[in-house]
Amino acid sequence: MKRLFSSRLLLSISLLAGGVEGATSEEVAQAEKRMTTLRAEIAHHDELYFREAEPEISDEDYDQLRRELRDWERRFPELVTPGAVGDDRDGLRPTVAHGVPMLGLDKVNTPAGLEEFVSRVERRLGRPVTWVVEPKFDGIAVSVTYENGRLVRASTRGNGAEGEDVTAHVRAIQGLPTQLKGDSSTFPPMIELRGEIYLPHAEFSLLNADREEAGLELY
Repeated sequence: MKRLFSSRLLLSISLLAGGVEGATSEEVAQAEKRMTTLRAEIAHHDELYFREAEPEISDEDYDQLRRELRDWERRFPELVTPGAVGDDRDGLRPTVAHGVPMLGLDKVNTPAGLEEFVSRVERRLGRPVTWVVEPKFDGIAVSVTYENGRLVRASTRGNGAEGEDVTAHVRAIQGLPTQLKGDSSTFPPMIELRGEIYLPHAEFSLLNADREEAGLELY
């Protein structure tokens, strides 16, 4: 399977290297075919990852599929289709539209990719940059909305434009206040906070212990 994945990747890179200007109808057809295949593969892996909790490829391989699709879309913008990939909605909860899109983070997996990112940032700022680096908690992206200091809504990232309402679930998180502390007259009418919901390792181990005792498959 990895050999097939690599061969398709090499083919895609060679096609992308040809550029868009003056692309033949055959090249456009090849691009459209590959983009359709990529969207189907990504949707398949999203289903396994977000809804089945049974991923069959590594995060790095998944990210490579997403990067390749973005490359194709930059080369052939006329072939971009409506809708986003990377959708964590499962259809079991009401949908919530984000006032401002919840965008994902780009990733780098090589020293060359990191150097390119640093160079791009410094070029845009026009000066050298000092960096502070720390580990990232990797969980479920969530948007939490407070009105006049009171928690009124929490939603998942979804497809970036729309997520799912998880307010009841988020209210159960002990570390997240349902009412902000302080003088309520100083609170903004509405404030939206975004972050990650995650399980500490100890809690994850307890969860699996409960599943094992119940005869369920472990996470």
